[in-house]
Amino acid sequence: MALVDQTDPAFALEHGRLADEWSGLHPVTDYALAVEDLDIEDEADAVAATGSLTATWTNFEGAERAATWRGRFTRGAAGWQYAGEAWTTTQEPHFTIKVAPGAETFVENVTQDLPAIYDHVTDALDYVPAQPLVIKLYADAPALAANTLLSLPDINGWNEPGEALKLRVNPEDPYLTPTIAHEMTHFATFDRAGTKRTKMPWWLDEGLASYVARKFALIQTGEDSATATVAAWLAEGTFVEWDRMTVYETTPMELWRNVYPQGYAMVRYVTTTYGAEKRNAWLAGMATDMDIDAATPAVLGLSFDDLDKGFREWLTQIH
Repeated sequence: MALVDQTDPAFALEHGRLADEWSGLHPVTDYALAVEDLDIEDEADAVAATGSLTATWTNFEGAERAATWRGRFTRGAAGWQYAGEAWTTTQEPHFTIKVAPGAETFVENVTQDLPAIYDHVTDALDYVPAQPLVIKLYADAPALAANTLLSLPDINGWNEPGEALKLRVNPEDPYLTPTIAHEMTHFATFDRAGTKRTKMPWWLDEGLASYVARKFALIQTGEDSATATVAAWLAEGTFVEWDRMTVYETTPMELWRNVYPQGYAMVRYVTTTYGAEKRNAWLAGMATDMDIDAATPAVLGLSFDDLDKGFREWLTQIH
């Protein structure tokens, strides 16, 4: 971190989390970084530069990773420091979009649906974030991981409290609207909690984001396959117990495939059974004050165990 320009608080937070994970929960066994094609502003008095960075590393699961992106450097009292990715910035109502080289052609795909996404997410949650959202568009998934968490597999989007919404563009699937809606839901829940994680379990956090984003996914699929999948898991005995998916950092990666659809199906059940207003009160209760075991009886009038029993019975009846 001594080699990182921390002038921008958001970037300092993001890169600090990368360093914390690297040296903590998911250590990297090797890491190499090369910088080429440096463009230094005014060589004699240079205070900024850009260059092409290539990182290679082996993550905690032994997977070899490599990423290339355009980065920035600044020079101050501490010498040259890394200042993050090189972006082109676009402003939209409620959003700031930062675009990496190679992702410029996808800006229109993002901006055209932003008003609909913003209105839908804020209406669905009955909550308006106090801060504008920053979206970072990466040219590929490895570059996103290299600047977020070195443990990440190839993912479409990422958001943590205080960070930008990070998205990777995909020429084979340029429709980013569901992913943006998903990540904006995370942003709104973090904002309501005071720019930090809520007390919701991880499966519920992801289930809520999946449920809210489903409106836009329906444009593509036209059907709700997630609930059917969860019902099948329950019938065949492969349904994963909730307490195994409570915390992101400790949930085994092989259970990630269960987190999203099971959480989605539970949010759908609560919405269908108790209504959106009660659901939102339940979620708001977990923003700062209560965990799920306290919020469920306080808002829905029964224990979480009983809610879970009702959910499983509902699954057997509708599928």
